[in-house]
Amino acid sequence: MRLLATALLGLALIACSAAPLEPSPTDPPRLVTTTTLPETVTTIGPVEGADAFRQCMVDRGIQVGEITLDAQGRPRLDLAMRDVPMDHPDTVMALDACSEHLVAGPLFLGESPVRDEVMAKLVEFAACMRSRGVPDFPEPVAGFHGVGYPFPPDEIPYEDPDLVVAIAVCRKRIVES
Repeated sequence: MRLLATALLGLALIACSAAPLEPSPTDPPRLVTTTTLPETVTTIGPVEGADAFRQCMVDRGIQVGEITLDAQGRPRLDLAMRDVPMDHPDTVMALDACSEHLVAGPLFLGESPVRDEVMAKLVEFAACMRSRGVPDFPEPVAGFHGVGYPFPPDEIPYEDPDLVVAIAVCRKRIVES
């Protein structure tokens, strides 16, 4: 359970670590698509979800190692992606595109007790960030289900000079608690 919370916190840190890229004046207009989970979620097994995620990442040029499963059948993304530069724009875009393969599979938390624990850790992380000098750090996304950004990326104060230090302190505090 701690590993899952740590993995999800790691994904939260990915969302916080790289400032959003500013569009170039020569870029075509960007289309924004908003999606929600369907009323019925078809689940796939952890192996299939992890394989689809890995292949999606590789197809986008991100070299991900073999994804093994832990004793509870959850993918060890921390091991498979340890050499992946998480702050690189290509990685962020690939994660955004490929996370859909995990939504109905190994990381989907649904309404489980694990989800409650993860949400409690995310709330604790947000409170820690604000107490460490980042007063505008947002609350977690309502209804976060384990996949996607746990904090609204457009509300993270990337320009706050205390953000990087606060992330390091709060991450350590949450992982060790």
